Amino acid sequence: MRISIVIPAGREEAEVYRRIAEFSRLVRKLLEEHGYSCEIVVVSDVYSRENLKSLSLLSSKEKIRTIVLTKRLGKGGSIRNALHHAKGELIALLDADIPVTPKYFIELVRFFTNLGNIDILVAYRKHRPEVIRKTLSRIYNTMVNLLFKTGIRDHQTGLKILSAKAKNIFLSKTVSNILAYDTELLVKARNHGLKIVEAPTLWLKAPRKSTIPIVKMAAIITLELLSLISTLKRQCEIERVKVGEALVIEGIAVTIFPEYGSRCRDESIVARVLRVFCEKLLGTA
Repeated sequence: MRISIVIPAGREEAEVYRRIAEFSRLVRKLLEEHGYSCEIVVVSDVYSRENLKSLSLLSSKEKIRTIVLTKRLGKGGSIRNALHHAKGELIALLDADIPVTPKYFIELVRFFTNLGNIDILVAYRKHRPEVIRKTLSRIYNTMVNLLFKTGIRDHQTGLKILSAKAKNIFLSKTVSNILAYDTELLVKARNHGLKIVEAPTLWLKAPRKSTIPIVKMAAIITLELLSLISTLKRQCEIERVKVGEALVIEGIAVTIFPEYGSRCRDESIVARVLRVFCEKLLGTA
């Protein structure tokens, strides 16, 4: 079985790319020992000379497919573009700070495949020492459960494993481009009858703080959540819109593909205003 590990990256420091490279070497070896093959796809929507150089080096040295988007979309939009280039039967969405060890990652992959009848595995955090983020996370997850009845403890955890069905839901049914993408995925997966399982996971300490300030992050998530409520009420048709170019780097080869953003075809005025505010906030992050 082949698994694609998709890692969204923003304005990352050299230490984060070093962790990705180290994780890549170890996880490939462990996956092969357990009968899996894998590809690693790192995608970034920060189009700069420095970031392009870092991702090119990562690709040439570690045999990692890297994608640089020319228009800043946000984490959700970046992942959606990367999924079009992910060829695995399973998809793992993993944060760039690599929150779990390679050994623990393999255990979660084996747990997913051994169960055999699930579509999404959510690796929720057993312990979260940061008081402010822990409190905000509890408030957010309580709000989502009250609104959408998902029954999930941690909608925005940095590791999820998806089946082909869940990947298709992400690509065809979700529209959130920035931070609420995983909440929308889980809500719509539930609505389409997909089976979601949670697994308690021991999180590693993050090597650096988020590249988006916590106040701005809370504002974006709140606005996106309000937009999601509007979108679900209207049950709008989702369309892909070309917004830029995607530079796909494999080794020393660079191929240019279209970069797409997602939006509702019959987007309401409220949803449009909320989306524009989110994009403005992201643009200054």
